[in-house]
Amino acid sequence: MLLSIIVIGFIILWRKTNWKAVEKENERYYIDGYHIYYDRKIIQQMESKSSQIH
Repeated sequence: MLLSIIVIGFIILWRKTNWKAVEKENERYYIDGYHIYYDRKIIQQMESKSSQIH
């Protein structure tokens, strides 16, 4: 009984979520396909290489 209530609640929340808005919000955190928090070491290396070239 409790499990069915949880599943139904999850389905209702899933259907009411505006997934396009979520995706648009998440795009703010990516630079050239890299996540600005999780891939910050890679981004720093890319920025340091590009600053050495200029």
